[in-house]
Amino acid sequence: MLSPDELAPVVPEPAEPAASSAPAKPSPFAAALTRMVASNPVQAAAEAAAKAAAEQAAAAAEAAEAEKAEEAEESAPAASSGSASASGSYQEYALAQLGGNASEFSCLESLWGKESGWNPNAQNPTSTAYGIPQFLDSTWKGTGIAKTSDPYRQIDAGLIYIDSRYGSPCGAWAHSKSTGWY
Repeated sequence: MLSPDELAPVVPEPAEPAASSAPAKPSPFAAALTRMVASNPVQAAAEAAAKAAAEQAAAAAEAAEAEKAEEAEESAPAASSGSASASGSYQEYALAQLGGNASEFSCLESLWGKESGWNPNAQNPTSTAYGIPQFLDSTWKGTGIAKTSDPYRQIDAGLIYIDSRYGSPCGAWAHSKSTGWY
């Protein structure tokens, strides 16, 4: 226990500039607290155990939160970003159909991102344009694939049309940029 003299108010002396290499001198209150804890080893041990348990709980909570965020990131569908990276199963399928050609896929992603946002159910309200490639009914017929809600068949039909009409997705994208359609 502390004596009454040790608990008496302490008037601080004017602070002297501390040398950068010397450790800071503890305040009289901190010194008294340290002596009090040192004089009660049971309380000191309990405080140390509580601090360790709190640190362990905080670390476990942080790890759980990081794991939850990672799982959410893995399961969340990625949006089309206009970049050459394949995101989402439709884009991955299209990239595979292009033989993994990232340059051509970048053009295709831009083209169909503009046309439909890669939405297989996209419907133009002023025409018959439908699906990921936004084909008119007459365009569907020219690919040999019937108009369908199947996004993978839409991609197949779109690539057939692009290949036959423009030679490549970059050719179709260049035409679309200059005319507003493909």
